[in-house]
Amino acid sequence: MSPSNPLVHPSLNTLRQRARAIREVHRFFTERGYLSVETPQLRAWASMEPHLDSFRCEQVYPDGRVRPVYLHTSPEYAMKGVLALHGVPIYQLATVFRNNEGSRTHNAEFSLIEWYRPGEDYNYLMNETEALVMALAATFSPGRAASWAEHEVPWLAPFERLTVEEAFRRHTGLSLSELGELSDFCAAVQALGYNVDASWTWDDLFHLVVLEHIEPHLGAERPTFLCDYPARLASLARLKPSDARFAERFELYVGGLELCNGFSELVDQAEQRKRFEAEQQERSRLGKEVLDLDPTLLSALEALGDCTGNALGFDRLMMLLLGLSQIEEVRVT
Repeated sequence: MSPSNPLVHPSLNTLRQRARAIREVHRFFTERGYLSVETPQLRAWASMEPHLDSFRCEQVYPDGRVRPVYLHTSPEYAMKGVLALHGVPIYQLATVFRNNEGSRTHNAEFSLIEWYRPGEDYNYLMNETEALVMALAATFSPGRAASWAEHEVPWLAPFERLTVEEAFRRHTGLSLSELGELSDFCAAVQALGYNVDASWTWDDLFHLVVLEHIEPHLGAERPTFLCDYPARLASLARLKPSDARFAERFELYVGGLELCNGFSELVDQAEQRKRFEAEQQERSRLGKEVLDLDPTLLSALEALGDCTGNALGFDRLMMLLLGLSQIEEVRVT
């Protein structure tokens, strides 16, 4: 991706609006009983996700010892430790870091609103995410639609909820539930006009179709939650008790722009270890650093009960609320 534009800066008015929005975020969560927490940005273990790249640093001790450490790509692992220890709703407006990022919607350093609530699931959190977004829209974008990628999207509640299966049927005519075999999926994608072959994985094909055929249409008429992802893309989400082919995971889109990624959290330590090991294998396939599993997160899962969590891109949301088109226009870079 291209680097951010060093010639673009936020206006003074935008900085004032951003500061006000931060106050509103804190007010929203405080009124709902959340505790504000701060977790370390520098950690001994990196995110395992194959398509995220952490900044790797070296920590030097006074005795000369050196160990690798990583800037966090999300406060998720550390926040789950806090949640396991204290069991109360928590949130954080965090600065996070992701290497190999740079476009008008990506920056290597950006802000996430991340929060966790025990005893609830992803349906509760979609409702709460909608309430947060609508509260900010009422303050910063009253009577004005969000403009993005040729879409004019009114801030209308309730937000649409569209399953991944429904999205595939609507925008490609394909039934994802019938494409569990790699060969079948590959043939279906070839029929859409793409030159793919046996070197492509199932996940590669999924992301290609979503990026090219589905994502541009999501949230075109009103904000839309894309939910119930295939189990193989569950990440840190639990599977649906009613249908284990799918995971209780959602993303929010406005005008084709992704704003958040939320789950009913997986709290099964053995299953999470298995998923991490699969991610290690995928990182190896992609030629990336194979990372150690985070033992503190795996230990925390033993103490976690049912809970739900979400990470929402604060900078992207501010872009939409203020009618701006580049991430550098809403944060100092």
